Amino acid sequence: GAGRGRRARGCDTMWLIYALGGGLGHLTRATALARVVLRRGHSVTLLVNTALAGLVPYRRELPGAEIVELSATLDRAGVTARVHELLARGGFEALIVDTFPRGLGGELSAYIAAWPGAKIWIHRLLCDEYIAWGKLADVVDHYQRILIPGELARFADHPRARVTAPWLIRDA
Repeated sequence: GAGRGRRARGCDTMWLIYALGGGLGHLTRATALARVVLRRGHSVTLLVNTALAGLVPYRRELPGAEIVELSATLDRAGVTARVHELLARGGFEALIVDTFPRGLGGELSAYIAAWPGAKIWIHRLLCDEYIAWGKLADVVDHYQRILIPGELARFADHPRARVTAPWLIRDA
């Protein structure tokens, strides 16, 4: 893979796709997006942590991508440490965050406002309690683009939001 903060030969930019979450949706969306990004000549680092990863052929789908797998059993402190370590490595021009704009456990909060590159949030349906608790209306404004893959979502009316067709690894 491209990895270690170095740009792969011929790549325009290095993208970090943050796809932490326990289900298959995070990995499926991240794989679909990473396939497109790779085809367009960019370098991709995919950060995942689902225990269900074996059910998705994402490694085969993403030749040339760097895959960073965190154990699904890591506690919040462990996840935070690993994510901060990856972000501190640097070299990423784009940060794409799936579902949780603050990070799964809030570990991105310290980085979002000051992130020097492009920030894209993949927005999915989130419960109102989480939106209020996490003060997401404030966090969302730090993202230059909000992508909504084929479903209704709370911030669909945001001026930087774009609703797309669903993202699938394979069609139906």
